Amino acid sequence: MVELDGSNALLRAGDQFKKVHAPSLVGTAESLDLPTVQDARAELDAVVLASLSNKQLDGVYREAKVFDELILATSETPVNDRYEAAADALGRDCCTDR
Repeated sequence: MVELDGSNALLRAGDQFKKVHAPSLVGTAESLDLPTVQDARAELDAVVLASLSNKQLDGVYREAKVFDELILATSETPVNDRYEAAADALGRDCCTDR
């Protein structure tokens, strides 16, 4: 790892760099020296993200931050409460079946 900036990690293998969402590395670590088969879907995801407007991209990052902080983070808070907090943060109605 070259740099860790909040929830992003910059990885380097030789002269190649790759910026990844740090939590996505948990449980999937592998050597950067081994040749990997490029996932066609990952390339497509990058194309989709690149085609978003700044406003749309800000929304994606905002949602990702909510998932990182409220859903994926380890917490003593009951999961339904975390889901409701995430829904509130995203301005959505959640868990109305109570």
